[in-house]
Amino acid sequence: MPGLTLINFLFFREEEGHRWRKLIGELEESRVVIIEEAENGGNVGIYEKRLAEVEGEMRLRPGLGSQQAQANAQLPDCPLKWDRGL
Repeated sequence: MPGLTLINFLFFREEEGHRWRKLIGELEESRVVIIEEAENGGNVGIYEKRLAEVEGEMRLRPGLGSQQAQANAQLPDCPLKWDRGL
């Protein structure tokens, strides 16, 4: 990490902690939903896919999840041309 300072490190750790808590919550919720859907004879395929995605996100190196989230959070390029038909 270039330019690592104590403050940056603490923010990084806090962000990673939030990411892990969110992923663990999603993981637990996905497992509960899969069990309930299986008991009710529902389609568990989409839930199993999401479970695999969450497990993959948990395997990412620390910081990559944050970079990926920032890349996805950016709005797509949109031209600011207002065509009023003039």
